Amino acid sequence: MRLHGSFISPARRAWAVGASLLALTGAAMAAAPAPATMRMHYHRVQGDTAQWGVYSWDGPVNPSAAWITDRFMMSNSDEFGGYVDIPVNTGKQAMAFLVTDGNGNKNCGNDQSVNFAPNIASAGQQVWMLEGDCTVYASEPAVSYGNLTKAAAHWLSGNTLAWPAASTTGSYRLYYGANAGLSSDVHGVTGADGSVPLTITGALPQTLRDKFPHLAGATALTLSDLDAAAMPARASSQFAIAQFDGSGKMVQVTSLQMNGMLDAVFAPGALHATLGASFDAAGVPTFRVWAPTAKSVALNIYPDATSPATRQVAMVRDAAGVWSTTAPDASWTNRAYYTYNVRVLSRWANNTIVDNVVTDPYSASVSANSVRSFLANLDSDAMKPAGWDAQTIPRLDYPTDIAIYELHIRDFSAGDSTVPASHRGKYLAFTDVNSNGMRHLKDLQRGHEPCPFAAQL
Repeated sequence: MRLHGSFISPARRAWAVGASLLALTGAAMAAAPAPATMRMHYHRVQGDTAQWGVYSWDGPVNPSAAWITDRFMMSNSDEFGGYVDIPVNTGKQAMAFLVTDGNGNKNCGNDQSVNFAPNIASAGQQVWMLEGDCTVYASEPAVSYGNLTKAAAHWLSGNTLAWPAASTTGSYRLYYGANAGLSSDVHGVTGADGSVPLTITGALPQTLRDKFPHLAGATALTLSDLDAAAMPARASSQFAIAQFDGSGKMVQVTSLQMNGMLDAVFAPGALHATLGASFDAAGVPTFRVWAPTAKSVALNIYPDATSPATRQVAMVRDAAGVWSTTAPDASWTNRAYYTYNVRVLSRWANNTIVDNVVTDPYSASVSANSVRSFLANLDSDAMKPAGWDAQTIPRLDYPTDIAIYELHIRDFSAGDSTVPASHRGKYLAFTDVNSNGMRHLKDLQRGHEPCPFAAQL
């Protein structure tokens, strides 16, 4: 075969390419495990498997003699990660073990075991394990770059993020998707509308270390001022943060816990907002709820505690994340029930957008089992007992004079034979003034807080 300016047949070309690939992959592949040997593979995101080992007290020819110090170390490596070959006692049926580092940190919190294959004495055996996964795989599993239903990173302020135990080398990017759909594969993060770079700054600023002491040692990552300024408008999006190595290959990805950023960016503007239902002089209600990550919020109005909604009103969001709407008149006041329909990204629903129907967190009154909020204007005459405004509050010289007992409504009378059977465990038991329980309350002469208040209606 001529090598210069000559024709090489497709068949011979394919053979040459195949031989080259075989030589390359063969160099990266380890020989099969020896007979009566358990080869244990372990993959870690940061590639630090050499610091980890197998502590096994039953199954090896020479079991571990001392906790942590006597381990079978992951001193070998292949494309999957680290591995160790452990000669086993084939007279046993299984091997009991833990994968741990030198500080006693375990890959799985529970004791693990692997049953010996029938031919382990002649052919050896291999198993595979993944970081943070208690499964012992009989065949090589796909390597995961992270689970976006979990949030290992934290967004602490408008421009600062923290990722515990993350590397200070390589690079990071923050991804966002307005309608969710973020995922990851070997090529990186998929389904994103865009991404911005993050700068590795090492340690968190002292103010954030003081505010979030549990994250004081986390790796700090920052947005540029320009990128940080654009993020509040994307607060309802799905976010993910990805780490890349020096060659640009993705190492890991995770979602973010955003409470710190929401408090820093949105809470100051909502600090003096009148949240919940408030009323003007004519009794017309305005509804306000703080939901900066919501995509939309609508007010549902019901004529009573059980009937379907008769009206739904879209609410308007301000820059502080407060959604609001004002009723057309006072006809709902002290009559209607209401809920909010909140459209929002839910990490608990596999990072999909869901519609949650919720009561007002600032409710003055709710229906049975807190299913709906009641639109109660406590300043109106209709909501005040007779003589309420003229009631004189006794002077209290010292707050320490207050003694309040928490009283469970059902338990108060459920076993009291001096209460009519139809009243036991209910509010009506408090109207039986000569029952043992009511006489006891009078003798105590203390304040009482009944609970749970709504669930016993």
